[in-house]
Amino acid sequence: MTRTSTCIYHFSVLSWYIFLNFYISQKGEDQQKSKIFPNDRQWKYLTFLNLFLQAIFYGVACLEDVLKRTEGKKDIKFVTAFRDLLFTTLAFPISAFVFLSFWIIFLYDRELVYPKAIDDIFPGWLNHAMHTAILPFSLVEIILRPHCYPLKTKGLTLFAAVSLAYISRVLWIYSETGTWVYPVFAKLSPVGLAAFFLLSYILGVSIYLLGEKLNHWKWGQFISLLPTEIPLHYALLLLETGESSPKEKAVMFDSFVQSRQRLGEVGTFSKDPIKLPPFLFQTMPRLTIQLKTFLLRELRIQRAVQYPSKKKWTQGLP
Repeated sequence: MTRTSTCIYHFSVLSWYIFLNFYISQKGEDQQKSKIFPNDRQWKYLTFLNLFLQAIFYGVACLEDVLKRTEGKKDIKFVTAFRDLLFTTLAFPISAFVFLSFWIIFLYDRELVYPKAIDDIFPGWLNHAMHTAILPFSLVEIILRPHCYPLKTKGLTLFAAVSLAYISRVLWIYSETGTWVYPVFAKLSPVGLAAFFLLSYILGVSIYLLGEKLNHWKWGQFISLLPTEIPLHYALLLLETGESSPKEKAVMFDSFVQSRQRLGEVGTFSKDPIKLPPFLFQTMPRLTIQLKTFLLRELRIQRAVQYPSKKKWTQGLP
């Protein structure tokens, strides 16, 4: 997608989630809805918290899209980093968890999670909007652009903290009201409840790791090219847009080569001006044409800087 298309997509999804949050919050004078959400406690449900979380994420994504067009790339590193952290550790894992856990329990016995009486209050399309459409939107986001995953320790710690906070809230609501958030909890013994929470956390961690694998499957060839000396998000923007100055690209490529040389993965460049360094094909056999062109240009710049007298080395390069 182009930048404009990406921006339009993010704005459309943001508008959708804003609409859902607004629609659900408008209980009006419906007494049936008030029974389900006493004292405005719809926020006890993970489904509604997830809808609010998705609205926040796509709001940040829209903000980054706009800043990309108005500010320098260096000036939005924090926004990009926050967008990636929000998506990788919360937005994707929670949306996928809500999708899987809801439909597994629903198909087993819907009364345990979404009683049939709710159909008289919420239309069928809203059920799918809350519990089905959330996953495709997250998968599209993975395919749409690369996301930088944090270190596993950091990412899983944040996910564990959020999970613990929600479980604590569920237990607190039960201690205050004597009513479980979901009917399924009332069917479980204390040991069964602990096992349920543990299995739910394991499922969430598995989803987190799956998201990381999907991100690497789609964007690994780009991420693996990034140098360690340049901030990862800035380097991603350089590779993604290709609109930085030749000097910036040359510095990036030189930094990448030096980091690989220190790891013993790179020998000397081939003197053939048409060929790329062999290690690129050994580590990334599926380089795209665009990426090959990018690297060839950087190689030309690098050689022109180091060997200005040997113009033949740069002949024939893009």
